[in-house]
Amino acid sequence: MASLRTKSPRNDMRRGLIASAAVVCLSCCFMALSPGTSSAQGTSKREVEEHIKVLKTSKKPEQRKFAITRLAELELVRRGVAKEATPVVAKCLKEPNADIRAAAAYALGVLGYYPETWVKDLGPLLSVKEKREVQLAAVITLGQTAKHGGFAVDALTMLRTQEMAKAEGKRDRDFLYALKDTLENIQQELVSMGPWYFIGPFPNDDNAGFKTAFPPEKEIDLKKEYPGKNAAMARWQKGSFKDGEVNNLALFGDENNTKAVVYLYREIECTQPREINVSLGSDDTLTVWLNGEKVVEEEVYRAAGPDQNKATLSLRQGKNALLIKICQGEGEWAFYFRMVGVKGK
Repeated sequence: MASLRTKSPRNDMRRGLIASAAVVCLSCCFMALSPGTSSAQGTSKREVEEHIKVLKTSKKPEQRKFAITRLAELELVRRGVAKEATPVVAKCLKEPNADIRAAAAYALGVLGYYPETWVKDLGPLLSVKEKREVQLAAVITLGQTAKHGGFAVDALTMLRTQEMAKAEGKRDRDFLYALKDTLENIQQELVSMGPWYFIGPFPNDDNAGFKTAFPPEKEIDLKKEYPGKNAAMARWQKGSFKDGEVNNLALFGDENNTKAVVYLYREIECTQPREINVSLGSDDTLTVWLNGEKVVEEEVYRAAGPDQNKATLSLRQGKNALLIKICQGEGEWAFYFRMVGVKGK
């Protein structure tokens, strides 16, 4: 069975922040329960066994919470020492005492072993009736589980929507940050965005390019080139575009950066059929195809910005082909793309 410590480099910084939050909460719990005790002491296997025994035999909430918290601290000091405690700690997610449920959720994020055996037990902790400290613990640990947390996307999204609906001064900023961070981690694991490629320029004299089907609409072959605007050859090139930013498309020289057409292409890989919501913007016109099917078509002339168009993309399992066409008139030439949500299944 897998450990949570197999992580992609792109998430290291964000997951480090989440882990830090868990450590802070655990440390606070520990200091309150046992002041003056050094986290560097007693890291032996024997101490782990003693705390496991407490969780199996004691019914006192204070002792149980202390045992959970201490097991997590021992794991932080010496990786692997408390691995065997994972199943016992996981059972504590169903405790009637909220403090114990929160401690168990945080501790599992620190332990990180066998997430497939307990991650779905975090689901009930996201209930709107649950205490905030329990919800927060579950959210942070779901961020640690990444790909195992896909089942909770809808519940996490609902919690974020409800919190955002509150008046500005009443929103829990820490909770919102944790929700945003966790959703992004899960989404990045469930849906993989490939690099952008672009090809152009094709002619757009008299704005005729919008209704003209140039070769990329008929085939996607990144090795091919085609006659383009002003006798230039249009070739596929790898782009350095960034999602969530307005990206410049004036890439072809002054004479070819007006009254022109460019196509953008990327592959989106999905572990199972899933819908994603995307935010789009364009300068000027915008046409979008997913797997050869047109999903957006708008002949507009504007400066590019976020949320000018929104679309739901129905992804199939495996690779999906996303093609975007931007027709340019005069002035700036740009596009915007960002994935804003994944619908869980």
